[in-house]
Amino acid sequence: MNIEFLPDIDQKTYEKLTQLSLEEKRTLWRLIQHTSKDGYVLCRFETEKMKLLEQKGFIQRNEFFRGRELSFFVLPSAQQLLKELRKKVR
Repeated sequence: MNIEFLPDIDQKTYEKLTQLSLEEKRTLWRLIQHTSKDGYVLCRFETEKMKLLEQKGFIQRNEFFRGRELSFFVLPSAQQLLKELRKKVR
């Protein structure tokens, strides 16, 4: 993937993303597949891998969401990167 045109913060996030474990990458990829164009995803429950991704800053819980499910922002500091990754999914 060509990341040279992305902002510096997105490039740094991509580099950190490449260092994730395979299971963390799979979890993040599944979240990206279900992410809305606004950058959030709804989940029924939170897995251990999601907790690790949250600790590492790849996802962020949306505390303002009031519903039965959990809402997370995906790649909150790298929205251009998220947009490019979503293109690959579609």
